[in-house]
Amino acid sequence: MAVLDLETLLNVPLVDELFDLSPDGKWVAFSWNPTGRWELYSAPTDGQEPPRQI
Repeated sequence: MAVLDLETLLNVPLVDELFDLSPDGKWVAFSWNPTGRWELYSAPTDGQEPPRQI
């Protein structure tokens, strides 16, 4: 699976409008299309794990 850091996330078209942080700031949920199909993903904001499709 591809790794997506927060800087890259904010530069992906539409993601800057389609993401939300968890209340504790440790996770981010976002729409992403690494396979050409938009899906919902979550990832830790510390970049220690790759995004997970949810």
